[in-house]
Amino acid sequence: MIKHEATVRTVYGLIIFIFFCFNATAQMEQANTIDIHKHSRVFTTAVYEERYNALIKEVRCPKCQNQNVADSNAQIAKDMRRKIYEQVESGKTEEEVLDYLTARYGNFVRYTPPLDAATFILWYGPWILAFAVVFFVFKRIYNQKLTNDKKKDTTHLEHDNFSQESSATLNKNVFRKDTVDLLQKWETGINKKD
Repeated sequence: MIKHEATVRTVYGLIIFIFFCFNATAQMEQANTIDIHKHSRVFTTAVYEERYNALIKEVRCPKCQNQNVADSNAQIAKDMRRKIYEQVESGKTEEEVLDYLTARYGNFVRYTPPLDAATFILWYGPWILAFAVVFFVFKRIYNQKLTNDKKKDTTHLEHDNFSQESSATLNKNVFRKDTVDLLQKWETGINKKD
């Protein structure tokens, strides 16, 4: 029994050790492959290097989900970095490089796409939606207030009508009571004479 437990512990320990070794190797490999593109480019001027670094952080990888070209390790990102490098080294401005990439890959590669007919909803859609929600909320509150005011007016009218009816009924009841009292007194007076 003790021998079996020691064997199981040893096997579990080996599995955990192998897992951590593979994990550490994968992390080192990923760090090396991402850093390679940063150090393998030779620029003719420091301005070109700054422009390149700014562009690869500003351009989105078409394959990756919300990851820029600088952080992506996909093949298309590598190709895009190479194209950006070539464009920058040929003396093109940031706008010219972005226009080239947009023409080749579409507006998706830009985190801030240009304002045109195709991207109008992207830019102004959230504002239009927020305005519509606020408008309908205020309209609903206003209509509810009007409905409550009408109910109050109706309640006051009903109360006034009820007050008038109840005072008329009360007057009738008082008149009837007085009449009944008089009749009772009259009957008692007649009965006393008999």
